[in-house]
Amino acid sequence: MQDDSDNRYSIATPHWTPELLKRRRQRSVAIGLVLGAMVILFFSVTIVRLQANIAANHAIQHTEG
Repeated sequence: MQDDSDNRYSIATPHWTPELLKRRRQRSVAIGLVLGAMVILFFSVTIVRLQANIAANHAIQHTEG
């Protein structure tokens, strides 16, 4: 009876074939590229918005004084 309860909780280790490892690596690379593209996009948008705010502030200062 005790053997049955021990087998119920045992987990078989996965067997990774070369094909599965290749697909896993490709998926990881794709996720990394998408993440990198998002970082570049967010950085670019931030820089553009900062430049617009600086230009607007500069224009306001020169028209007032």
